[in-house]
Amino acid sequence: MSEQQYYNFMAAIGDQISDPFTPIEIATTNPIESFSPPIFAAYSSRNGDIFIKRLAKYKKLIDPLSFKIDEDSKQLSITLTPSNQQYSLPSFLVLSEFAFLVGLLRKTTKEAISPLKITMTSPVNDEQVINFFGCKIESGKRNTITFAKKDLQVNFISYN
Repeated sequence: MSEQQYYNFMAAIGDQISDPFTPIEIATTNPIESFSPPIFAAYSSRNGDIFIKRLAKYKKLIDPLSFKIDEDSKQLSITLTPSNQQYSLPSFLVLSEFAFLVGLLRKTTKEAISPLKITMTSPVNDEQVINFFGCKIESGKRNTITFAKKDLQVNFISYN
């Protein structure tokens, strides 16, 4: 599939779904980590900080998305970007990616980790979606999820 075909495919899936919570259910299904070596490598990380950086490094082996990471001493933000900037990311894909990150952090730490903030170009603020993430999704020019650095330092039970 070309990059545009991939995004069209994901948009078509999203267009067929009437329940806004479905992307979260798909992205947090067990055993998601067994389907992909890059995801398995990230799953075996010491903590969320390493997991996100490993996944960002190898993301292009899985799909045409890139993770742009911005961090300081208190927080880490991941912005999803298409490989080709002329394309826009379908909200179904963005919501699934964010749910995957949150779901995996919760599974691997056994902690109720929630993002500090989420922005999407096409936000979804269904009650179940808000409850899952623990925050409202704001409208913005980028698709970004932000975590507290202290939450990303919790050791993974799946380490090594």
